[in-house]
Amino acid sequence: MEMDATEASHFWWKEMKDSQMKTGYAVGMAVASACGALSIYAVAQSDKAPPPFKPEAHVDDLMHLNNDLNTELRKAWAGTPDWEAAETKARLVAEIANVVRYHQPTDVHDWWTFGGTFRDRARDLVKAVEGKDVEAAKNAHKELFAACKQCHDVYKKE
Repeated sequence: MEMDATEASHFWWKEMKDSQMKTGYAVGMAVASACGALSIYAVAQSDKAPPPFKPEAHVDDLMHLNNDLNTELRKAWAGTPDWEAAETKARLVAEIANVVRYHQPTDVHDWWTFGGTFRDRARDLVKAVEGKDVEAAKNAHKELFAACKQCHDVYKKE
């Protein structure tokens, strides 16, 4: 006797004797359905714009933290680096670079460009540290410092 797919699934369900197995199957199907619904909802929500950026710290605060992190990284290259700590510090510098861009004064038009260069050099530093290569990290750090200096030559307050 041949069965179509619907008959086969009904037959399979009838033959499943263990009520825990039936419950597990039903729960699994419910979870799968919920995950599908949530993914559809997430895609629908992704079209909505995030709220505008509202800074909590001043640029000066971020720059002081950035300076402290860079000082610690320079010390790391002088000895045997703790790569895990160096990677965390490099990532924090990169995140500061991301955030600083959004502190753009309304009358400054090249702030975004300087901030982008800062971010890109910080990403290069992260990659070098991830590679655990002291010379590459030193070079990336030097390039990062040059990007900082380029902006500070124009905007740094004394």
